[in-house]
Amino acid sequence: MNYAEFKEALKDALQTRFLGRAEVYFQSVKKTNDTAKEAVVLWKNQKEPCPTIYLEELYQGYQQTGSFEKYVEMIVQICENPLFSVKEQIPKKWEEVKHRLQMRVINKNWNTELLKQVPYKEYLDFAVVFYILVKEEQEMIASVLVNWEQMETWKVGLEGLWKTALRNLRKESFRVEPVIEFVRKKLLRETADSDMAELLTKQEEAGEIETCLAGLGQLHVVTNPSESYGGRAILREDLLREFAQEQGGDFYILPCSVHELLLLKDTGEVTAEELKKMVCEINHGPGMVEPEARLSDSVYYYNKEMDRVEIVA
Repeated sequence: MNYAEFKEALKDALQTRFLGRAEVYFQSVKKTNDTAKEAVVLWKNQKEPCPTIYLEELYQGYQQTGSFEKYVEMIVQICENPLFSVKEQIPKKWEEVKHRLQMRVINKNWNTELLKQVPYKEYLDFAVVFYILVKEEQEMIASVLVNWEQMETWKVGLEGLWKTALRNLRKESFRVEPVIEFVRKKLLRETADSDMAELLTKQEEAGEIETCLAGLGQLHVVTNPSESYGGRAILREDLLREFAQEQGGDFYILPCSVHELLLLKDTGEVTAEELKKMVCEINHGPGMVEPEARLSDSVYYYNKEMDRVEIVA
């Protein structure tokens, strides 16, 4: 099925599954970086809608797996599961919120309208916004962007949000690995076709994948286990400090997306301006980073002696 056919088939399947208990329609939802994505929305019994479910992600999953029914079942599970009734799950007391508070790093200049509506902390040319992790279950994550009303209810200020979220960030797990390893694992993990997976495995054993990626040199990737909003690792001074010690010097930080960062030891072989050109190509080139996932066109630099991050291009 193409995308349009997938949408209509999904709508028909959901209407059949809910047997008139829900109204199914599609809606454009505003995302970060002044972008919008199409979502499927279900209103059950004239109450609040089910959590937002984005169609592009569903369609991409369908293309990879070929299983249409899997994604119908996923939507039904989310909408029938009271754990994912997001509004009801938001804690009313600050003591209940503390351990669920997370931060995300977004571009300050690309999100001016959003930042008029929510509390945030400035860092370099980023804005650090705050989210409540409502529930995480298998592939499904429900989270809510913190707004001014919630802050007032919890009787906490911006510094309280920042310090609490930063403390939680320091407990999070991140991994730093050569980009060759990262891409190899991603290729093997995301290949649904068994024949293709077998071919990739043979290519890996023969060293062909490594040969293809050899041009990536000393690049490392930093992200979290879920590979979701791992860009906030730029705030982990301990992680950056440890990488500098391992590499024996300063390094560049390239904002691959809101989900990953690229780290490159400064060997003097490339300039910040050359790296900036590469970052812009990654961000704005066709088929590269989704518009809502772009983090920045800037190039950052960790100075080992000064123990700080700065913008260099």
